Amino acid sequence: MKPAGGLRFQRLRKIAKPLAFYLLFLLGGAVLLRMDPFGLTRLTKMYSQDLLSVAMAGCYPGAADGPCVKDGKAAISVVLLRDPDLEAFDEPWPPRYGFHARVLKAIRANQPKALVMDIVFEDVRDDPTIEVLAAELDRYKAAGIPVYGATFGVDRALRPEVGSRVTPVQVPKTIDPLDRVTRFYQLATDPPQSQPTAVPRVFREVCGGCPGPNGCGSGSIRVFWSDLPEKSFNEQWLDCRRRPSMPEWIVQDRGSDFRENCPSTPTIPVSLLLEPTEEGDVAIEQMVSGSVVFYGAFYHGAADSMNTPLHNDLPAVYLHAAALDNLVTLGPEAVKHKEYVIPLLGVSLPDFLMLAIIGAVLVLRRSSSRVEARWQALMRRTRSRGLRMALIAFGSQIGLLVLLCGLTAWLACHIGVSEWLLGINFLFAITWTEVLDVTEKLVEAADEFETRA
Repeated sequence: MKPAGGLRFQRLRKIAKPLAFYLLFLLGGAVLLRMDPFGLTRLTKMYSQDLLSVAMAGCYPGAADGPCVKDGKAAISVVLLRDPDLEAFDEPWPPRYGFHARVLKAIRANQPKALVMDIVFEDVRDDPTIEVLAAELDRYKAAGIPVYGATFGVDRALRPEVGSRVTPVQVPKTIDPLDRVTRFYQLATDPPQSQPTAVPRVFREVCGGCPGPNGCGSGSIRVFWSDLPEKSFNEQWLDCRRRPSMPEWIVQDRGSDFRENCPSTPTIPVSLLLEPTEEGDVAIEQMVSGSVVFYGAFYHGAADSMNTPLHNDLPAVYLHAAALDNLVTLGPEAVKHKEYVIPLLGVSLPDFLMLAIIGAVLVLRRSSSRVEARWQALMRRTRSRGLRMALIAFGSQIGLLVLLCGLTAWLACHIGVSEWLLGINFLFAITWTEVLDVTEKLVEAADEFETRA
């Protein structure tokens, strides 16, 4: 019988190699997260966020009762001015101010809660119909409907006929320079003249949100996009392509079929707003009445469009609509961007935790005789060849990737969305395990040749 000290020493020797491998895995991963070689960390983080955004998009929750909620959803809609609308009414580019006044009159007739104009009226051009637009804005004021007008900055004043009748707000659009995708919405302008941007100001003044002295604060929120809802009004006038459900979307092309081409926010084209059908008139009243309406434009050749994790070439007005929807439905704290960092390592805490969890799974899978015995027993009990192949696939790095996406989507659907959950870089951890797997195989191959020699 071996002494207790000898047994303890043997156990320590048995776990020494797996433990050393695990610590090396964590150290190497932390170094790569910190150094970001060739932009690997940032690129995998962005793509991880996009995969999670797509996986969660079908789980957009309902909204609690509040001033900007109607029928269990955020009361938000978009009126969109497009090239076909200009052609239908024989309008030039840019449209005459009187035409904008006509659009605003049609919106006002349906009694919105507030109007946000995502069209910047700063150019002073010779158009006498500016007085018609000014008169229409006066009618909004008389009706008690607040109007917010987009501006490019405090040093870029709107035309006095417009600026004196609206609340000027800045409309941020943050596009990532690496892949041209918009994922965040800025809550305040940069110092020293820091002011709330369009959405937090509307959320505070119209919807009663962020009541404290600092409002919604500074920083940014991570925009959580939603799939196109079933029986959406948008499908009546747009040729909408729906993204396949999970797991079918996993094998779709990221540049095209991976994304939808229709926004989820209820949208009314200007041509239908001005000349509605009988059925359309009822739908328009339902969408506009008591809602915050964003009036935006989308012209071919204009630079006011963006890509999102779910969409290609989407008009930027939907960024503001989605951000307000997030604040109303999920609340500022759920989507406000916070990057928790481990002080000594200087790496993201959620990223490091994901690295630790996946590393532990990897080490257990490779070094635990108990896990290996149970795995072999499971494979022997599984009579179906196809099921055995599926189990092997889910035991691989790709299988782990699919499982993590599915688990995160389940958490979002049944527990709730949180910003840190959307920001985990699980793809880096899986990539790092693959790198170590390949490295180990290369070392084993080199040792095998050395033994033969």
